[in-house]
Amino acid sequence: MCTEDLISIIIPVFNAQETIDQCLNSIICCKYQNLEIIVINDGSTDASSEIINDFSRRDERIKIITCENNGVSSARNIGIRHATGIWCCFIDSDDFISADYFDILINDDACNYDIIQMKNIVFSPKQNNMNFFKRKQIFPMSGSAALKEKYAIYVWGKLYKSSILKNTSFSRELSIGEDYYYNCQVFKNASIYYSNEGVYYYSLSPGSLSRGDSTGSKIWERFKSANKIFYYLRDNDEKLALQIFTTFGFIGTLRAYSSFKWILYLIKEIDVEQIKKIKFSAVWTSSCNLKAKILSTLVLCSMMVIK
Repeated sequence: MCTEDLISIIIPVFNAQETIDQCLNSIICCKYQNLEIIVINDGSTDASSEIINDFSRRDERIKIITCENNGVSSARNIGIRHATGIWCCFIDSDDFISADYFDILINDDACNYDIIQMKNIVFSPKQNNMNFFKRKQIFPMSGSAALKEKYAIYVWGKLYKSSILKNTSFSRELSIGEDYYYNCQVFKNASIYYSNEGVYYYSLSPGSLSRGDSTGSKIWERFKSANKIFYYLRDNDEKLALQIFTTFGFIGTLRAYSSFKWILYLIKEIDVEQIKKIKFSAVWTSSCNLKAKILSTLVLCSMMVIK
């Protein structure tokens, strides 16, 4: 039975005065009460500090850790080290959850798995909510199979057994794709339980820097992450490694081309010499089919063409 397990919630906060109130309210109003709410104040310079301090005075489950601004990966690593719950989850400061988010998911079936994946809804103030997944059923799957799914890209919208997180850290050298690289390590030997219930609202807001930024530096960071993931997975599953590289990298290229205003910026900012460090030989010596090899090469070449 795990219906009373302590759940540690890790929330990195940096200058989130406009959204952190809704985020924390949604958590403290959850029907499931056995929560440890760890808020990492990552050097905020706005009113975020006052807001989270006010919440902590009202709810003793909230623990605030204040540190210098070192980025979301560092903040999450700090949260993991301080987590004492059986389960652990990550919630972004501009997202929120449904009141029955944890109640639905913490059941006897899900308890037997390492990771529980929840339903996600994209929330935008300018448009109707959008279901993030097409699936309507509940089903188990292996970690390697889960990595091929869209939801593996992010750490939000999941419950992790804390025991599988303690020996893995978020990479501080990555500013894009750090979630995916982290999940590649954690998912590898894990069992995953997907549920269409327990709603996580992912905020799609114009002011969020991590969502849809198509500047040259961001696109390069996406390719760097794809390359790091490729080499990490290649020894165990070349086909999966190449699939992730082409998908993750190609998304970055499409984002660049989708907005003409960034093209001139990209021409000046993209460092071709850095792109060349991603070895084409690694792609062509893999055992994947010709189509996959060609697509991977085109992803790399497209960045050089922009230059």
